[in-house]
Amino acid sequence: MLTRTAVAALLALVAPACLVMSSEKTEVEGTRVSEETLAQIGPGASEDLVTALLGEPTTREDLSDGTSLLKWHYKKTTRKGGAVLILFASSKKTEESGTIYVILEDGKVKRVWRD
Repeated sequence: MLTRTAVAALLALVAPACLVMSSEKTEVEGTRVSEETLAQIGPGASEDLVTALLGEPTTREDLSDGTSLLKWHYKKTTRKGGAVLILFASSKKTEESGTIYVILEDGKVKRVWRD
């Protein structure tokens, strides 16, 4: 009969050669905006400059006070998985997301922020 130590040692020798599957998949929605790019947008900047730097917004909402709220959403999801000897499987999911908000008044930036 094999001891636990012997079984663990045997698995440590055999397992690296028995990798059955591994995968990695990344999905991206929107465009990530750097801090440097966002810093170029301040109060008084034109809507044309904003869309030139950030592209078309994900959503645009005209508010009751006459201003417009523009949003740019970004989401990156990475999934990694693997299986060894089909006795052990693992998976990991990481997600990075954020939204940039710009309030426009008369076609000029009134406020900009990121969450």
